[in-house]
Amino acid sequence: MNVPDILEKLTEAAKAGDVQAFRLLLERVLPPIKPIQLPAPVEMPHLGTLADQARAILGAATRGELAVDDAAALCSD
Repeated sequence: MNVPDILEKLTEAAKAGDVQAFRLLLERVLPPIKPIQLPAPVEMPHLGTLADQARAILGAATRGELAVDDAAALCSD
């Protein structure tokens, strides 16, 4: 059995009401939806120390202006 035959059988099964066949086809056609994070501007002290910059990043995260994951990534290494 080749790929076109398999797809035809799956399509027939999905049209007949086979939810698993429908799900399998749909998962192959549409990629899973992944959340995205939009860029968020953060006011950074231009002449401040690294500690000042880290405080600005953490402050933006605590105010909800920056995702916590992004703040952690910016403050690491």
